Amino acid sequence: MRTSNDFAFVIAVVMKAIPLLLFFILHIACSINAQVSNADDWNRTRLNREQNAMKVLFIWGNVNLGTGIAGAITADKKDDLKWFSVMNAGFGAVNMTLAGFGLREAKKDLKVLPTLEDGYRDLRRTRNILLVNVGLDAGYIVSGILLKDQIILSKLFADEISVGEARKQGFGASLIVQGSALLIFDSITAWSLSKSEIHISPVLTTNGAGIGFQSNLEQEKPVGIAWF
Repeated sequence: MRTSNDFAFVIAVVMKAIPLLLFFILHIACSINAQVSNADDWNRTRLNREQNAMKVLFIWGNVNLGTGIAGAITADKKDDLKWFSVMNAGFGAVNMTLAGFGLREAKKDLKVLPTLEDGYRDLRRTRNILLVNVGLDAGYIVSGILLKDQIILSKLFADEISVGEARKQGFGASLIVQGSALLIFDSITAWSLSKSEIHISPVLTTNGAGIGFQSNLEQEKPVGIAWF
């Protein structure tokens, strides 16, 4: 069975991969900074940002699924690394599935661009989901720390790590790593999408329905982004 030092080394290697993920996302987020002058250009820029973010998530999920399956197969059931790998594989499968759906939707919208109003609603919805995910990511990290703390306490009263304890420690470490990586991903992606915000100003509508908003992209006519 691997020693705790061996497992700590594996965790350190994985944690060092997270800054690479951060750099990759920052590079993509900053690479698309096109000036837009109409609704179609704005939608393309927004969708390209979302598509690139989903590519990063898909790659991260693919790495975790592949290495997770390998570790789960080769490691002993009393080895922390086995359960660390199992949890990573689970996160990888979920992330790849979500990224796949996101890529499909972005590709579909790029073929038939939505209106400015629909695109703006999609942007706000996606960003709100990402902000909720940031809270969930923090919850993953806290849960992982609590799991590992239980193991630290139990080691004071046990000479050998049981299967259940190894599972908790492996799962806890995975939750910390995955939560940290997803926290970085969701935060930077939300920030990247915020660069696609539209500057809007209130205007009186002509149909008497209320007050709408006019986009800085189309000054010729009001665009119904939202309503009171």
